[in-house]
Amino acid sequence: MSTSFFEQAVFQHGNGELNAAESLYRKAIDSGDQKDNASYNLALLYAQTDRPEAAQPLLRELIDSDPSDAAAHATLGKILADAGEHSQARQILEKAVELEPGNINAVLSLAETMLVEEQFSDAVTLLENRQSSSKADNDGQYLVLHKMGEAYTAWGDIDRDAGLYEKAKNVYQQSSSEQTGFLPTLINLIRVHAKLGEFEEAESLADTAINTAPESTIAWMTKASALTGLSEEKERKAVDAYRQVLEREPDHASAHWNLSQSLLRLGQYEEGWHEYRWRTERQHDDFKVPVGPIWRGEETDGPVVVYTEQGFGDAVQFARFLPAVEKRVGSLLVSCQPKLMGLFDRMAGNHGVCPRDDELDPDIPKASIMDLPDILTIDSTGIEIEHPYLTAKEATPKKFHFLRDLPHPRVGIVWAGNPFPDPLRTCPLDYFIDLSRSQGIQLQSLLVGPESAEITDDVLTNINDLSSLQDNFDDTASAIKELNLVISVDTAIAHLSAAMGKETWLLLPYRADWRWPLEGSTTPWYASMRLFRQSAFSDWAGVFSEVDAQLTEWRN
Repeated sequence: MSTSFFEQAVFQHGNGELNAAESLYRKAIDSGDQKDNASYNLALLYAQTDRPEAAQPLLRELIDSDPSDAAAHATLGKILADAGEHSQARQILEKAVELEPGNINAVLSLAETMLVEEQFSDAVTLLENRQSSSKADNDGQYLVLHKMGEAYTAWGDIDRDAGLYEKAKNVYQQSSSEQTGFLPTLINLIRVHAKLGEFEEAESLADTAINTAPESTIAWMTKASALTGLSEEKERKAVDAYRQVLEREPDHASAHWNLSQSLLRLGQYEEGWHEYRWRTERQHDDFKVPVGPIWRGEETDGPVVVYTEQGFGDAVQFARFLPAVEKRVGSLLVSCQPKLMGLFDRMAGNHGVCPRDDELDPDIPKASIMDLPDILTIDSTGIEIEHPYLTAKEATPKKFHFLRDLPHPRVGIVWAGNPFPDPLRTCPLDYFIDLSRSQGIQLQSLLVGPESAEITDDVLTNINDLSSLQDNFDDTASAIKELNLVISVDTAIAHLSAAMGKETWLLLPYRADWRWPLEGSTTPWYASMRLFRQSAFSDWAGVFSEVDAQLTEWRN
C-alpha cells in the first residue's frame, strides 16, 4: 500500500527535511490529498522558514472556506502580530479564542497584541477568563500566569504603580509553583523584586536561576542588573556576573555596555570608558553614527567634528572635555542638538557649532562627545573642573527680569525626568509643595515637558511655572543665572546648573545612575553640586526631610 503525498510530507516535515516536505505538501494540495490539512501544514512550514507572506494567503483561503477553523485563525493572527499588524491580528485572534476558548496559543498571542497596544486591563481579563475556563487545558496554566505577570509588569511600568508590581509578583510566584524551574518566570520575578526594591530577594532568586541554568546568559545578566547601584560589594559581584557572560559571548554588546557602567561606578575609568563604547553596538540603540573616519585623539592641523548623542544631560556633562580636543586639532566643529547650540557656542575657545541634523563632510574625522573620556584617557582627576564651563547670556532676557525682584532665596526646582531609562528618578510634586510651605517661599519650576501641567492654579502660590518662558537651554541658563539655588532630580537641568557653577542640590533615588558615587554627598563631576540620596528604596520623604533641614540652615 503506497503512502500518500500528505503522509510523506508530514514524515519529511517531522524529520526536518523542509524542502522535501514543501514539495510534497504542494503535490498533496494539487492532487486533493487532504488538501486543507496540507494547506495548513504548508502555512506552518512557511512561518517556520521566515516566509510569513507566503503563509497568509493559504490561511485566509482556509478561513474563507471554513469560518469556524480556529487553528487557521490562531496561526494567521500570530503571523500578523509578529509582522506588527496588531489591530488586524487582534480581530482575528479574538475570533480564534471565541471558536476555541481552550486554545492556549491563541489566548497568549491575543494577550500579547493587547500588551503591545497597552490594553492592559483587557489582557488581564482575557487571561483570568482563560485561567478559570472549564474548557482550558490545565497543563498550560503556568504560561497563562506568566503572561498575566507580564501584563501587570508592563501596566506598572506605564502607571508607575507598585501595586501592579505586587500583583505581577504574586502571579509569577503562582506560575513558578505550577512549573518549577521555568526560567522565563524566574527571570521576570527577579526583575519585579528589583522594581519593588526587594533586592535581597532578587539576588537570592537570581542565584536560583543560575543554578537552574548555569549557562544561561539571561540568568547572569539579570543577576548583575539586580546588584548594580546598591553598594561597592554588590557592584563588584555585578562586574563578575557580566564577565561570566563575556567569557562565553565576547561580543555581547549589552554585557559590555552594562559592565562599563559598573566599572565607572567603581572608579575603574580606563576600562570603564573603553567598555562604554559598546553602547552603539546594541540592537536597540538606533543612534545614527555620522559617516567618516574616526578621530582617535591624534594631533592634527585639520578639522575635527565632535557630535553629541544620547540626552541633553549627557551632552552638557561631557562638554567639559571639548577644550582638551581644541588643543589637539586645527579646528573644531561641535554638532549638537539645536537647543544646546547657544550654550556650546559661548564656551571658551575657538570652535564652531552646528545643528546635529546637518549633513557633515564625510571626509572630516569625527568623534562622539561620549567617547572623549576614552580618547583623552580621562581618570578621576581629569573629570574635575575647577571653574564653570557653561555660561548664560551676559544680558538676561527681559522675560526673566522679574526673578530679580523676588525675595531671597530664589530657588529653582525640577521634580521629573525622562521616565526612560529610569522612572525612579522622578519624585512627586507634592514634596516640593510641602517644602515651599515649610520654608514660606515660592519655588520656581524650571521643568519643561508634560509634567509641568501638574502645576495647577491652586499651587501657584507655592510653585511658579517657568516652562512657557523656556524655548531652549539658553533660556534655562538665563533663568538659573537669576536664582540662588537649584534643587533637582537627576536631569539635564541639574547638569546645566552645576556646569554654570550654580549651587545645585541633586536628589537621587536609592539606585542612582552610574555617574554618581555609590555613597557620599559630593561628586568629582561638579564642585558646586551636593547630593541628597534616598536611604531606603523609594524614600523621597526622607530625602525631603533632609533637604528641608539643610535649606533652613543654608538660609541662615
